[in-house]
Amino acid sequence: MHQSWTSAADRAVARLLADSPAQGPSAVVVGISTGEHASAVVAGGHRQVLGDDGRPTDPLALADDPVFDVGSVTKVVVTTALLMTLVERGQVRLDDAVARWFPDFAAAGKVAVTVRDLLEHRAGLWEWWPTYANGGSDRAGTVDRVAALPLRYPAGSGRHYSDLGFMLLGEIVTRELGQALDAAAERHVFGPLDMGSSGFRPAGSAGPTERVVATSLGDWYERRMIDTGSPYPVPVSIDAFAGWRARVLVGEANDGNCWHGFGGVAGHAGLFTTAPDLLRFGRALLASLDGDGPWSAAVVDDFVRPGRTAGQGLGFRVTAAGGATVVGHPGFPGAHLGIIRARRQVVVLLTNRLHTSGEPRPLDDAWSQLLREVADP
Repeated sequence: MHQSWTSAADRAVARLLADSPAQGPSAVVVGISTGEHASAVVAGGHRQVLGDDGRPTDPLALADDPVFDVGSVTKVVVTTALLMTLVERGQVRLDDAVARWFPDFAAAGKVAVTVRDLLEHRAGLWEWWPTYANGGSDRAGTVDRVAALPLRYPAGSGRHYSDLGFMLLGEIVTRELGQALDAAAERHVFGPLDMGSSGFRPAGSAGPTERVVATSLGDWYERRMIDTGSPYPVPVSIDAFAGWRARVLVGEANDGNCWHGFGGVAGHAGLFTTAPDLLRFGRALLASLDGDGPWSAAVVDDFVRPGRTAGQGLGFRVTAAGGATVVGHPGFPGAHLGIIRARRQVVVLLTNRLHTSGEPRPLDDAWSQLLREVADP
């Protein structure tokens, strides 16, 4: 391991912890893998520093190998990974119509939308919608509601990043594999890749939550999204839902649709994991591209190459940083996963940036700086 990479991880953790609790985050982990093994995992901070009233409280120590809510990283580590398995088996074809699984989806201009369109965020769906509002529903009802929503944009007209598309993809996976999404992820991803600290709903499990890092003060961010109509002008009132959470979330998915609409297990969010586990996932992708991993090189190569829109592959983001192509995905609670094929590197940044009494801090600049610093000297 080059010493500069360890130093880069140390600096990234220190930079992000330099702010006050009003700016967050309170916990940061950086992981860097080169070759076959984790090369550096650096952690700092506290797993919780705010109480349910949003005020500073006695800090809780960060456990060894802490567990984070990684939000939309779920889209690639769970849903896209399982779809790669299904595509390789021939159970799902990328150009299959989504209406194959959801007859209601064929209405309102959606008959030609494909699995590929959902993976590339080109289906024309709303970016976000509070599926739990107006009475809420169980998982099946939430899926039906998403499938029946009218398009916001003409299908195929461009990339519009959509959580709704991955809610449907998660349901396709469960139907094709004949298992709940969390069980399918355990059987086909977490178990085979030795990702023993990864899963859904740690707050509802029988085990302790001392390793789980706190996130936001309830659903305040989504309440504000609905109340202001920003960034998505959904025609819904905050009074249309009575189940708003007002406590510090520990082991409950921050994403409201995941928690309220899907019971904490969804195709777009809900994964709790650690830096070492994400490094294992990244190394499995690299091994597969070499022809020696859990998926065929042809399938993985198809998923990680840029698609019809610059920067977007099949599920995976495909960007440039540090002089190389980076394949991965961010997560709203404060996570980033990046796989750099040319350098045989996997880089992970995990934070709880939503655990703050102020406006959450964006992480794009910190992530870009980290990728630059871990580039080969």
